[in-house]
Amino acid sequence: MSKAQDAIVTIIREAVRSNRWENEDAPGSAHIRDLLDYPGASAELNQLDEPVKELYRGIANEIEWSMNDDWMPEKMFSLPLPEARCFLRDIWPVIEELGLTQAVPKIKECHAQYRESL
Repeated sequence: MSKAQDAIVTIIREAVRSNRWENEDAPGSAHIRDLLDYPGASAELNQLDEPVKELYRGIANEIEWSMNDDWMPEKMFSLPLPEARCFLRDIWPVIEELGLTQAVPKIKECHAQYRESL
C-alpha cells in the first residue's frame, strides 16, 4: 500500500472507530490526524490525477474538520451522521483493496446510493 493510500485508509478507519459518533452533541475532539501528518502521503497524493486527488483531499479534510471540531456538524459528505459513518465504513475496504485511483468510481457509486436512500 502506498503512503497516500495508507494515510487515507487510516484516517477513515480512525474516524469510523471514534467514539464521537456515540454522542455528537458533546463537545470534544476525535484527534484525527491531518493528512499532512503522514510523511510522504501528501506528496504522493499530489502526483495523482486532479479528480482523484480532490476526492481524497476532500474526504480527509471533511473528516478532520468534522471530527476534530468542538461540535460535530449535522451532516458529513451531505449525509446525516449515521449514514456518513456507514458510508465511511463501506469505503475504506474498497480503497484498501482497489487502491486510490481504482476505488474512485466505487466510492462515488456508494455515496450516490446513500444519497438516494435519504
